[in-house]
Amino acid sequence: MIGVINKNLEQQAQTLFDNFYDSLSGQSCILSEIIDIRDGTHDSPKATEHGYPLVTSKHLLPFGVDTSSANIISKADYDKVNERSKVNTGDILISMIGTVGLISYVIDSPVEFAIKNVGLFKTSQHPSLDLYILYYLKNKSTTQHIENCLAGSTQKYMSLGELRKLPIVVPSPDELAAYNLVVRPIVSEIALLVQENRRLSDLRDTLLPKLMSGELDVSGLDI
Repeated sequence: MIGVINKNLEQQAQTLFDNFYDSLSGQSCILSEIIDIRDGTHDSPKATEHGYPLVTSKHLLPFGVDTSSANIISKADYDKVNERSKVNTGDILISMIGTVGLISYVIDSPVEFAIKNVGLFKTSQHPSLDLYILYYLKNKSTTQHIENCLAGSTQKYMSLGELRKLPIVVPSPDELAAYNLVVRPIVSEIALLVQENRRLSDLRDTLLPKLMSGELDVSGLDI
């Protein structure tokens, strides 16, 4: 049910952006002129038993990441990766290799993972631009442009240079404020539903093994 609601809300937000973007007549520039764009490590830190998740493209969700299957790396490696590409709440991630173009808006707080072969748009530094850039990256024209810029024969990839050169029209402050006034409540509702769904899933995963093993006795409940 939550998935259906969120899908409808995302479609609304994307339609609002597409109509808004088509109406703009402002200056065009490249994306790196308005925000900082980086990428994660290209190394393969050794997996450890305790530490921090190393997120790759397969762990990206539309809102947040799924670290359940991510490799765990040491704090030393985590800190080293984050010298290059520290992720913060409100940033945007994009897959850069294999299935290129998967977009994730980071709602995790605090952020306690590092990234590998993933592009990082530092929209947390410009919070008025985060949702504008989020749906710009999901716009059909942008996804087609990314597709046209892919390199590689056996495995496609998007270079950091090409990410930084993505062309974008910059709205005026008034236009951007009007856009955020409409779109931000929709995205806030999506984020709340995602977090609630995650909380319920964690609760299920905690209680179900206890129920199956008999550790948790519910025979006395009046249902």
